[in-house]
Amino acid sequence: MSYDQHIEALTATYRQQLADLQDMQTAVAGVTASASGPRNSVSVTVDGEGAVVDLGFPTGAYRTMAPAELATLIRDVLGEARARAVDEVQAIVRRYRPGDGSLDLDEGLDDWCRLLPSEPVVPPMVREYLQRPNPDDRGPGAETSR
Repeated sequence: MSYDQHIEALTATYRQQLADLQDMQTAVAGVTASASGPRNSVSVTVDGEGAVVDLGFPTGAYRTMAPAELATLIRDVLGEARARAVDEVQAIVRRYRPGDGSLDLDEGLDDWCRLLPSEPVVPPMVREYLQRPNPDDRGPGAETSR
């Protein structure tokens, strides 16, 4: 494989990885997970980041509960919904990442593509080299071996 072909292959790989990252971000953005308490007393739906998008009391069962009991139930059901969302996000990430699929999500899920530039960063010296018609042309002032 020539040098130019190698550079083209690397660039194509980079662009595919960027597209995959955008696809992964879109898939994760669509994640929701739900959980319900006993007797359907409380239901919680969260998004892929674990933020509550719906909290409901489908039956009147919550009315007979003490406030502390209801608070504990809401916390537990919320935790279950969040765990399901994490599992879904991890399943999506595993499709795109080799190994265990782990990805540092501490920065949030708002825009993973910000982690990569839209085009590969090429130092000016390399760009000039690649734009020369003959890769062996080292430019003016370059030493030649004798």
